[in-house]
Amino acid sequence: MCVCRARGSAVAVLGNEQLRKIELPSLTTIGEYLDIKGCYYSQPCSFTYPVFTSSGGSSYSYTNNWYDSGNYQPGLEWISMPSLQTIGTYMVISYNQGLEWVSMPALTTINDYLTIYDNDVMVSLVANNLKSIGSYLQVSDHTNLANVTFTALQNVTSYVNMYNNQNLQYVRARARSLSERFTHKSHM
Repeated sequence: MCVCRARGSAVAVLGNEQLRKIELPSLTTIGEYLDIKGCYYSQPCSFTYPVFTSSGGSSYSYTNNWYDSGNYQPGLEWISMPSLQTIGTYMVISYNQGLEWVSMPALTTINDYLTIYDNDVMVSLVANNLKSIGSYLQVSDHTNLANVTFTALQNVTSYVNMYNNQNLQYVRARARSLSERFTHKSHM
């Protein structure tokens, strides 16, 4: 089962154990967030996300569990968004145990934070045109990740934190401004 939601200008793909590929070739801007979360045997997919009311407000009240341990699938294998340039708030990609690669070659700006964690098959994370992250960058808990490359990165407002990436051997970023701190730990 995959719960794919586009509400306003946010994209959420949650519980994607049957989904293999995401390809959005013409998407250029996500005004709010991009959240892609899969499931796996020791992490049930139980998500809480905003339910928008008719009065314009929102509440975080809807929770559901899509995980079925008897029907485990590795899930998402790749994500391709070749025209995506801007994400208005944050991007999270997590718990996608079959995810091999993510292609967002035109992405230049994430206005809040970028968090990528627990995608065990992923070997390389490359975002060569990403120039600015408005808050923080976290890359953690990957079994096979060996290469992280952000050659155009100029600004991370808060911090960069990379940890529990057992095979990480190469980090390349030409950041001009890291306002607070950078941490990299192979094992915690």
